[in-house]
Amino acid sequence: MLDQCIDQGKAAVKLDREFAEALALIGACHGLAAKRQPLSALVAGNFAARELRKALAIAPENPRVLLLNAVTVLRRYDDALRLEQARDQLQLAVSVYDRFDDMRRPVGHPDWGEEQAHLALSSVYTRLGDKAAARDHLEQALLIAPQLTAAKTALANLGR
Repeated sequence: MLDQCIDQGKAAVKLDREFAEALALIGACHGLAAKRQPLSALVAGNFAARELRKALAIAPENPRVLLLNAVTVLRRYDDALRLEQARDQLQLAVSVYDRFDDMRRPVGHPDWGEEQAHLALSSVYTRLGDKAAARDHLEQALLIAPQLTAAKTALANLGR
C-alpha cells in the first residue's frame, strides 16, 4: 500500500512538478515506510525528508503540506523538541485553512485535512500534558467532521 501511495504521488508530480501536496504525500509515505521497515529506515527517512523539504519550499503555507510534514515528524521522533516543532507547524496549518481553502485551486487538487490537523494537534497537546488544549482541538475536529471516530475516542479517553 505504501508503494502504491508513492507511485501515485510520483505520477501526479510527473504531471505537475509543483504539486506540493503530492510531494508531501510521497514524503509521508516514505516516512511511514521508515517506521515500519527498520532495516531500510535510514534510506526511507532520507527520502521522506527530501520530498517534504521540496513540498515546503514550493508551498510553505499550504496547510496540508504542513500537516503531512508535522505528522511525519511525530511518527519518526518522540522528543520534546520535535513535539514543539510539530505543534508549531500544526498550529500554522490550522490557522491558514480558512484563507487557503478560499483560494482557487486547480481542478483535481485535494481538499482535505482540516479535521486531521486538529486531531494531530490534540495528540501533540496530550503528549505535552495540556489536556485543555487537546480537548479544544478534538472539539474543533468534531465540529468539522462530526463522525470522526478517532476524535470521539480521544475525547472519551481524555476524560479518564
